[in-house]
Amino acid sequence: MLALLACHPALDRPADTCASCHAPESEAWRASLHATADRTPAFAEAFRRAQDPWCHTCHLPGTGVDCASCHGPSGRTCEQCHQFDLPGTSVASQDTAREHAASSFSSTPCTGCHDPHLAPGAHDAERVRAALSVDVRGTEAVVTSHGVGHALPTGDPFRRLVLEVCADLACRRVIDVHTLERALRESPEGWSVRNDSRVPPPVEGPDSTVRFAVAEGRAWRLWYRYTDPRHREVAESLLVDGGIVRSSR
Repeated sequence: MLALLACHPALDRPADTCASCHAPESEAWRASLHATADRTPAFAEAFRRAQDPWCHTCHLPGTGVDCASCHGPSGRTCEQCHQFDLPGTSVASQDTAREHAASSFSSTPCTGCHDPHLAPGAHDAERVRAALSVDVRGTEAVVTSHGVGHALPTGDPFRRLVLEVCADLACRRVIDVHTLERALRESPEGWSVRNDSRVPPPVEGPDSTVRFAVAEGRAWRLWYRYTDPRHREVAESLLVDGGIVRSSR
């Protein structure tokens, strides 16, 4: 091990240097959201509005979250960018690490489920669809997460699951909308959590469920909304699932 460290390039080198020995990891990283953390349309629009250098604590300009971000002399852990408070407050902007610590998956490290090089997170449509199921019967909706070691959705507060109930089978006329989110409120006294209606972290077994009342309709759709609703020009969403409303239990 000492011999390896002696001949290993400095761990604060550019990512291209790492590729000479770690080609598969580097190739995966180059196509990842970590690599473009400072250049995605959603972040660019949010930063244009905020102009706050604090945002670059994680969205590192020029490199994104590169190899040195995690493997360098001051290497980070997932928690450093996925568990932090709003500046000058004790209110979490992202609360993912604390959610994980309180879940039945607390003994499984983040990298036990998430590949840090590919880092698709909630942008992995197949994985999101496998992690969620919805049952709407009469005037009750049940949304369940499967094998997720944190609340769903997690991450930035503007991420939300949106359930639409429709009057027709083709869902052309939406008659009810329910949003599962961790919503923050800013007031003269500071920031606070206005509402947390998400699917909570599981505490016993792999699954977790949230139930709520809905208007009686004929069909439903579940969306994952990724971006701040104020930024309509860069809105991103995933249609997770849809189905018919079953008869009451």
